[in-house]
Amino acid sequence: MHHCNRIKCVSNTNNLIILSLMGLSELLVITVATDPTDGFKRFMQTAKDFNYTVKVLGMEEVWKGGDVLRTLGGGQKVRFLRKEMERIGPRDDLIILFVDSYDVIFASSPHELLKKFQQSGHRLVFSAEAFVWPDARLRDSYPAVRMGKRYLNSGAFIGLASDVHSMVGRWEGEDDDDDQLFYTQLYLDSSVRKTLNMTLDHRCRLFQNLNGAIGKFLLYMLCCKTLIVQRSIKPHIPWKRGGDWGVVTLRTELQGLNLYISEHHDPDMSFCKNLREKGIFMHMTNRHDFGRLISTSNYTTNHLHNDLWQIFENPEDWEAKYIHKKYPMIFEEPSIVAAPCFDVYKFPIFSETACQHMIEEMEHHGQWSGGRHNDARIQGGYENVPTDDIHLNQIDFEQHWLQFLRTYIKPVTEKMFSGYHTECECILNFVVRYKPDRQPFLRPHHDASTFTVNIALNSVGKDYEGLQAAISLQVWSPLSTAHDVNSTWEFFHRNLLSLMHRFITCRLQLSYPSFCPWYTESCS
Repeated sequence: MHHCNRIKCVSNTNNLIILSLMGLSELLVITVATDPTDGFKRFMQTAKDFNYTVKVLGMEEVWKGGDVLRTLGGGQKVRFLRKEMERIGPRDDLIILFVDSYDVIFASSPHELLKKFQQSGHRLVFSAEAFVWPDARLRDSYPAVRMGKRYLNSGAFIGLASDVHSMVGRWEGEDDDDDQLFYTQLYLDSSVRKTLNMTLDHRCRLFQNLNGAIGKFLLYMLCCKTLIVQRSIKPHIPWKRGGDWGVVTLRTELQGLNLYISEHHDPDMSFCKNLREKGIFMHMTNRHDFGRLISTSNYTTNHLHNDLWQIFENPEDWEAKYIHKKYPMIFEEPSIVAAPCFDVYKFPIFSETACQHMIEEMEHHGQWSGGRHNDARIQGGYENVPTDDIHLNQIDFEQHWLQFLRTYIKPVTEKMFSGYHTECECILNFVVRYKPDRQPFLRPHHDASTFTVNIALNSVGKDYEGLQAAISLQVWSPLSTAHDVNSTWEFFHRNLLSLMHRFITCRLQLSYPSFCPWYTESCS
């Protein structure tokens, strides 16, 4: 049979105390709140989520308990609780949980809380912390502990109503006296501690006090749950429902306040600190893009299109500018990837801007190889299948190209060729130019690679005509890249094992502008 329980939590420190409450008897949660702050609303929401009954004391009354964030205070909360306990009476069939509400959330059910409370073997259990407040001179007066937190924190405690009634009945202080000092003095009096059967939750089995816990906790975001786990123990798991956080809006509490100034902080931290002290949450959303900071520390200015070299420093901006808008569909809509023939795939990869900038960078560099067999740029100095090209390392773009392969080509490769893994280690990357009066075609050949990437940088029918890529299976099978795939698309295929390929003769299109009368491809 369940009992009706009441809970009280009072704290004069700006902590987040996580309550793990299990075992639904007649459990009553008591808290003190004079203002419905964002933190109070969060507290009440988690109480509702776990089906707690909460009694709120002091709402809309004037706070006279002092500035507990900076100095002593909080006695008003003890006065409120004493009055409520006088109404309830010294009952042994009721458990009280008294907690702060501005910086507290519930983490589990009342059933589990009561189970852990029963296992403690005491009638009154206080939260514990690692700091002595408010009188550090009392440090040595505390009983020694072998493990866990040594000092009392008044932000959360649980006990039988009769014991809570007896404890707060000893209060004779003023509203601005310190509540934690009052409870501390009771606890340090060994006779009172024995009479009330008091203890501290040294190992945080009931209350998780995160004040000063930097570096001692792991924070996980799993789906709709937030998990805070202390490394040395297994406390109850706190959580907050939703897939979304509210967006910041201007509130009346912010008007006329100089929120960007504080004595020891710069403006942005001052803003955060001042909002925190006023109980105003700063919300965030991950559903909208409000922009991002651009890194300029390594921005180069010695190229024609310097943004091409920003794939490392500003990858999101680089992608937005240079990757085809349909590229993500490769992993969502299988139909976006075409298969002209066995082990050959074509899909969108570059934006029009990327193609244009690559062409213009190569023309700006201008040092085309001429398609000769003797080539001092490569190891051994001899090219079996020469092309009229420019190597990407000639324009200091090779590492950037390899990063492009790792980021955008590798996922597609491993998707298309199941079981295949690549590190995209490539020693020869280049842009080749086909032109009727220089190199109009490329003879059949194998590339010395496990797969080849070809990207059309200009468009058939608009920039050139006649050039076709062909793959040798049992007979030569012309690919349709020169007929229905314009610039920005690529095709790639396996190499060495079976797929020999060539490029059929290119003819100049008379209506094509004189700027770039050739078909351009990029290979790796």
